[in-house]
Amino acid sequence: MDFIHEVLKKAEQEGKIDSNLVPWKSANRGNDANKEQNTDRGSAASFITFPDEILDEVQIILDNIRSVAKKQALRIIGVTSPDSKAGTSTLATMISLIMARNQNPGSETLLIDAQLRNPTLHEFFRLSLSPGLFDYLQDQISHDSIINDFDQFNLNVITAGQAHKDFAVQLISEKLNNLLQKLKQKFECIFLDIPPVLRFAEGLSLSKLCDGLILVVRSGHTRGEAVEETKRLLKTAEVNVLGGILNRREFFIPEKLYRFL
Repeated sequence: MDFIHEVLKKAEQEGKIDSNLVPWKSANRGNDANKEQNTDRGSAASFITFPDEILDEVQIILDNIRSVAKKQALRIIGVTSPDSKAGTSTLATMISLIMARNQNPGSETLLIDAQLRNPTLHEFFRLSLSPGLFDYLQDQISHDSIINDFDQFNLNVITAGQAHKDFAVQLISEKLNNLLQKLKQKFECIFLDIPPVLRFAEGLSLSKLCDGLILVVRSGHTRGEAVEETKRLLKTAEVNVLGGILNRREFFIPEKLYRFL
């Protein structure tokens, strides 16, 4: 989440967005006396605006997702990567926020943190880690009680919960699949932040639960061999890969010039 925080903070300092509109700040909740309130469910801002340079790129990704989703009747979209630190959580957050903001009245979007070993979405939305997804999967809580509802932009978030390191991957996968079938009855679009395919066994298992998958590759970090192996595993598992995103690409000449090359 560091990258998105840095970008939004910079935009705030440059006056591109109102300080009350960043997600970890809410109107009338900015002083120290109210810090404890900021962890309450639904304490995000009433609206969020991204800087134009990010919004344009994410909007293109979102348009492509919508086009494919409409043709293939996709409801559950996973976001994963070959290895760690590719930026899947950041991109899943941004895409789901913008999708939710553009949804028709009555349609809602859900974002689920399925990175049970390394959860981060609760930090961005200033929510408690637990109760969350793992608590439900352990039959400790109902699925309705783990949904954090942000009415102001039609977005709902399920945090990861406090997971045990030795959980059974197959059991988690089966129970999550049952949960997703229930959630499809309520939500128009569900985004799943999934662990790296090559690092954790559940990465591939959870990818198979999605109607479509977005593969995130970090420029200068993810090795080509890792990308090829991930693609092979996903193909063998018959996962519907919608496409890939090259994240954190560096421009060694001014970015605008690339449009003319």
